[in-house]
Amino acid sequence: MDLSELKCGFVGCGLATFERAKALPTNTVVACLDGYDRVEKQFCSLYGAKSVPFEEMLEICNVIFVCTPHEFLYDYAKKSLEKGIHTLIEKPGAITGEELKELQEISIENKKVCHIGYTIGNILKSNGEIPENPKSILANYCHGARPGYDKEWRMKSAQRGGGVRYDLLTHITHMALLCDSNFEFINGVTSNSYWDSEGDDTAAIMLKNPKTKSIANLFASCADWKKNFNFSINYSDYKIIFRDVNARNGEYSLVKYLNTGPGIMPTEVSENKNGNFWVADTLLFIEKIKRNIPTDLFVEIKTLEIIESLNN
Repeated sequence: MDLSELKCGFVGCGLATFERAKALPTNTVVACLDGYDRVEKQFCSLYGAKSVPFEEMLEICNVIFVCTPHEFLYDYAKKSLEKGIHTLIEKPGAITGEELKELQEISIENKKVCHIGYTIGNILKSNGEIPENPKSILANYCHGARPGYDKEWRMKSAQRGGGVRYDLLTHITHMALLCDSNFEFINGVTSNSYWDSEGDDTAAIMLKNPKTKSIANLFASCADWKKNFNFSINYSDYKIIFRDVNARNGEYSLVKYLNTGPGIMPTEVSENKNGNFWVADTLLFIEKIKRNIPTDLFVEIKTLEIIESLNN
């Protein structure tokens, strides 16, 4: 598909929608749908789109972005893929691994691309910055607990928002699986340490590769007063840390510790970078369409299966 042939529709007009649309050529954003007239009008004015019912969007678009709260992702994406439309779904793509498996099957059957918008992991991996086969991973993703956060949709029950498990822990679980897709769930815990909400505000899990014995310890919380993202990957003789990742503007620091080992003082190299995650991830999705890359959601499905293990 040539870029000039794109006819893109967006379901949901939140921050991600506005950021992703920046990556698309002029006049290719043709439709949007949101429950709030104000944001619909703002998006239409900015990108020249028109507000339409979803059934009409399915008729006039050949690419659809599903950028809704978690409880609506699966239903919209299924209808889009069944119609034979390339579909990007904001992370985590669905509520359960079984739902994602079904979406993968439909996309493969119809030879369409289904892409899950794990912006941080997708871009760091595509940039070649996440090597495979780590010895260990230690990661935390904390989100500033702004007033009223506990009343937002993301802090509702698992079928609506899922709390910090689905909002933050999915990101670093996905990144860990990009490092080693053989990680398996060992144990985990969730709690409401701060907010009195349906969804949990703190979660931690341990993953392990049963063959190599590599482990990943992952922690997520929205009960902190500041934003903090640290993802540390240890290899045989070097270490990589992604620090201060800003999911909104794409800024992050990449720190490498080279020539290290037990008792060996490493050489440290640090670099400030900008991944422009939403724009870059949208372009990654479009490139998959151009190259007709078959859908493979193995890592995304496994991410949800691990998160589901915390529900049991």
